[in-house]
Amino acid sequence: MVFEHKTYHGRIYGDGGHEKWVQYIGGEKNYFCSPVRQNQYHARCLRDFVGNDVPIYTFISHSKCGKWRVGNIPQEAHFLHREGDFVRTYRNLPQWLEFEDMFDMLKTKFAVLSRPTDGTREKHIDDCR
Repeated sequence: MVFEHKTYHGRIYGDGGHEKWVQYIGGEKNYFCSPVRQNQYHARCLRDFVGNDVPIYTFISHSKCGKWRVGNIPQEAHFLHREGDFVRTYRNLPQWLEFEDMFDMLKTKFAVLSRPTDGTREKHIDDCR
């Protein structure tokens, strides 16, 4: 599963087919990358890494700070707009019985990335400070 969460305030307008969405706040108009497109890209990268045999589901959520007016969201994007949407959506996903068989393979693939020795980890920690 791939999650994209936005915490934008103000009025948010977006269309699932557009590259940019807009935020109006404090008399200003700000554009940002469509979370639908962002999550599609993240899912594509994950697919390239884990392969086609692993189902990947995308979810987009947002804080309740803003007033979101979005449309034309592809069903497979799973845009979570109301409380309880995730649970309802998750329960309706196809059951993947082979997951246990592939868990060890996924664990091994991701273990390689979890403790990088090329300075990536240290740079990330410094960037977060």
